[in-house]
Amino acid sequence: MYFEISQDGAGFLKAQENPNDGFYTQDIQTCIAYVFYGPEGLALVHDTGQLLVGSIVTIAKRCGRINNSYYAINPSLIRDCEIKHHRLRRERINNLLSLRKPMRKLESSLGKILCRNDGAIVISEADILSAVTDKTISRIPSGEMRHQINLLNNLFHDKNAQSIPVDVQFDEKIYTPLPAFIKILREMEQRALKEENNGDLDYRKNLDKGKQLNIFNGG
Repeated sequence: MYFEISQDGAGFLKAQENPNDGFYTQDIQTCIAYVFYGPEGLALVHDTGQLLVGSIVTIAKRCGRINNSYYAINPSLIRDCEIKHHRLRRERINNLLSLRKPMRKLESSLGKILCRNDGAIVISEADILSAVTDKTISRIPSGEMRHQINLLNNLFHDKNAQSIPVDVQFDEKIYTPLPAFIKILREMEQRALKEENNGDLDYRKNLDKGKQLNIFNGG
């Protein structure tokens, strides 16, 4: 079974678990998906580029001494400026993990990747299309709500602060509770109004969608 991980999220599986279990992530556009293998387990992180590097390193270290690591990009959507941004972050991750060999680059034209506990990685279009079915993928519980919380945390975060904590969505055997908001609703309302007055409706649109999904619990 592949456990789904969404943007700004991560998953960890112990090495002792089923070798055919693993992780699946999609919507790799200008993001990067990191995969780490070690004697203690497997970790996948879907990084928009705003995650705190230290929190990526923390989840990777749970794998033990890293034997193999990868980063997946979507070559048709990522731009040069984003490639540079992610490269600088990747260099910090490399140094903090003291990797014995550099991460291997993977390219996914579909923006999707599967990684298994036995070390197998599926990234080709044909293999992805045949492997991803309702029977093989365990979808994130309350996935739309979780996605919207992480999107709002990213959107309303200080620009280029790169300090959003990783949302560990799947931990060993189970999906975790929904993540917390970084900003309170009142702060987001104030920011949305300011951006709306400046002609940017994206903040208001996504905040209203969050309300429709009832993710604020009365805010």
